[in-house]
Amino acid sequence: MKLEMIPSNSHVADPRCLPRFVNQGDHAVLVFHGFTGSPHDLGYLGDRLVEKGYSLVVPRLPGHGTNRQDFLQTGWKQWLRRATDVYLDTCARFPRVSVGGLSMGGLLALLVASRFPVHDLFLAAPALLVQDGSIRWTPLLQFFRKTLPKKREHAYEEPYLQKLNEEYWSQFIIPKIADLYHLQKMARRALPSVKARCFTILARKDPDVASAQVEQLLQAHFSSQLKTLWLEASGHVVVNDCEKEAAADGILQWLGG
Repeated sequence: MKLEMIPSNSHVADPRCLPRFVNQGDHAVLVFHGFTGSPHDLGYLGDRLVEKGYSLVVPRLPGHGTNRQDFLQTGWKQWLRRATDVYLDTCARFPRVSVGGLSMGGLLALLVASRFPVHDLFLAAPALLVQDGSIRWTPLLQFFRKTLPKKREHAYEEPYLQKLNEEYWSQFIIPKIADLYHLQKMARRALPSVKARCFTILARKDPDVASAQVEQLLQAHFSSQLKTLWLEASGHVVVNDCEKEAAADGILQWLGG
């Protein structure tokens, strides 16, 4: 892969996108953010976990929260490597580690749990299956098109969010969606190896994840070891949307159970 120079004034992540680490107890909760997201999306959930006395680890996945060039120079291997390394480092520091993730972060959490003895697992809108079936063509499409415009444009009042929108939220970046698709397939294949009990949060109005099909898939594997919380009004980022309180309450109850 050819590496391009990144302008020095644009490569630094905004402070709200930086990793978060709070050491305050023996039980650590490791949470992974989603595709094109950052630790900012997990801010409210992180605050609630810290308030309840959990130690908190929220890494920033490579290429996220900075700019498009940085994003393009990473892929599924780097994202999974970071998730694995952070899990192993967290286990070296804390006697009990629970793992969760939002969207693509849920895929990473599942893959970690399929390889290591995770105590508790929670998945928020896990991207195991998505609404847009054309994702399966991205491994081929990436050789013909690098980007596709999004039908709906969105502007953000906060400058750092608008910067990220301009960098990579405003378009579909086909090679990176192909990386997401690869992680999807890996996570689905890894389900039989996951032994941890699982809590999942799904939203009926999620425009991205095929929530009903995801629940069926998880039920087929986890059976009695699965508990599901359905949210009626939230969109995709369930831990930072209009029902974020209910999502955090459910996760805290699961971890304390």
